[in-house]
Amino acid sequence: MLDTWYTWIGAGAVLLICGGALWKGDRLEQWGGGLCVLAWLATILIQDDVTAGLEEFALMGVDAAMLVALGALAWRGERSWPVWAAACQAITVAVHLAKFVDFRIPVLAYLTALVLASYGVLISLAIGTFVAWREREALRPR
Repeated sequence: MLDTWYTWIGAGAVLLICGGALWKGDRLEQWGGGLCVLAWLATILIQDDVTAGLEEFALMGVDAAMLVALGALAWRGERSWPVWAAACQAITVAVHLAKFVDFRIPVLAYLTALVLASYGVLISLAIGTFVAWREREALRPR
């Protein structure tokens, strides 16, 4: 999976944002960062080890599980970033479903939609982490 320069850029973005969430975020952001890292590792393992016919179903399963987890974070959390992350993840699941229904989606459009929606999840996590960190710093006595 990590065989081209743009996959390394994506891996760097995932590790940087999720690492920041685990380091500077509150409990909600730490859960979100951990979930994103686990989903990313699962997709790497799926793309390397699963046969070609089942790969799309396995990736859909990981994305659907991530949607359920982000939905639970949005339901239980007090911040708004999990709602945005779950919305972006719902786009990912919808793109998978559209591909399964066979709407004749071009491969490049399919992959672009998946990548952009995944970056939407990461951006919402990054914003949520930044806001939580700044709120905590503002409340800290000087």
